[in-house]
Amino acid sequence: MAAMNHDHTMTNPLLSNAILPLFSRIKPEHIEPAITHLLDEARATVDQHLQATTEYSWKNLIEPLENAEDRLNKAWSPVSHMNSVVNSDELREAYKRVPA
Repeated sequence: MAAMNHDHTMTNPLLSNAILPLFSRIKPEHIEPAITHLLDEARATVDQHLQATTEYSWKNLIEPLENAEDRLNKAWSPVSHMNSVVNSDELREAYKRVPA
């Protein structure tokens, strides 16, 4: 599993909070670390919110899970799009290496 240090989270375009994907800045080497980081973050969110209470609501469970899923989707959607549109050997390999 690829680890993300703070510097990479600041420079990886897949982890940007930009409104639109930064397609021109996304490189194959960004894919696996970003998606791994976001999956780890989403799993931690699930664990944290399931352990926090046994009385679940939209606000204390569903909303945080939706936010984690949205962040993951905002990173994966451009990767999937690029794999279809500007496919290369490097991109294809990076796409295949993403953990499930």
